[in-house]
Amino acid sequence: MTMAADIPLLSLASSPEEFLKAMSSTGFLHLSLVDSPVPPSAVRKAFSTSSVLYDEISLEERCRFSRDDDNNFNGHTGVGSTYLNREGGQQKPDWKEGFGYGRFKPGQDWDQRMPQRLEQRRSEMAAFADGCYELMLLVLDKLSLAFNLPEDYFRACHKHQGANSVTLLNYPPPPTGYKVGEEDIRAGAHKDWGSVTLLFQEDGGQPGLEVFLPESRQAQNGVRLLADVNLKEGKWLAAPVIPDTVLINLGLMMEAWTSGQCVATLHRVVFPPNPTPKSRRSIAYFGTPDPQVELRPVAKGGIIDSSKAAPRVKEFFEERLKRAEVPKAERKELTRESSLVPIEASG
Repeated sequence: MTMAADIPLLSLASSPEEFLKAMSSTGFLHLSLVDSPVPPSAVRKAFSTSSVLYDEISLEERCRFSRDDDNNFNGHTGVGSTYLNREGGQQKPDWKEGFGYGRFKPGQDWDQRMPQRLEQRRSEMAAFADGCYELMLLVLDKLSLAFNLPEDYFRACHKHQGANSVTLLNYPPPPTGYKVGEEDIRAGAHKDWGSVTLLFQEDGGQPGLEVFLPESRQAQNGVRLLADVNLKEGKWLAAPVIPDTVLINLGLMMEAWTSGQCVATLHRVVFPPNPTPKSRRSIAYFGTPDPQVELRPVAKGGIIDSSKAAPRVKEFFEERLKRAEVPKAERKELTRESSLVPIEASG
């Protein structure tokens, strides 16, 4: 195991113990994509698709394919539509937009509407999603073995690929002449909700992702929500962009599932110190267990706690959504290119 600015750099040949060590300390790791289900060439193609979406398709056109209901995380979400740190009192919305798409299961087409330019790349986009799914399963296998569980323990709880999604993320630059203030943020501090997140950062692209590392990590039992994190006792660490790697972190479901032995780490995306007229681009794959899976805590040694009722994934997710989602009536979402001006807080 090597280190990249305090974030471990692993490969699929690394031991289960190394994976668990990373996920129980920093909560993030860089994974080499060499000999993985998502080769670097596939990532470059995915970023090419992202460039088509954000550089060749107008914002007005993208907005025609917005999320159509509160239960669908696929489709377009515009700048100003989310406050990822709403629980922490975030004053201004996230300066980012995204386009999410998903699969029902490997090899099966999906009927999601998308711009015609993306329709031409549908099979390529599907292949990328399938590769991400397979890579996520290999990471879950490592964690299963690290907990002395059957190798397919966590994998078997991720059969329904419809709960997962790929999101093409775009963080536009601030408007010309606008001075970025302390309250301006590209993605507010948050913890992911699901089990495993794969984040692909563009080679040579703009940095901005920061990970919060507490000064000391005390043993915990169960989930630590945002309100439980003391931001005065720790530091924000810039996550470097390393070619031919993917950044992997775990979500709150995995933290709860492993009795806090694996951590869902707080992270955010900030503007660079001297913003340039350039967007930051990244691609995220959000993995989630099947909706009816019970998150029965796994203790050390692979002991499953069946002594009391455990929340199902669907219930856990809906509770997080209720806490964090901004009602449509309160959103100040940008829908035209000419609207790229500072956004004030809602309410």
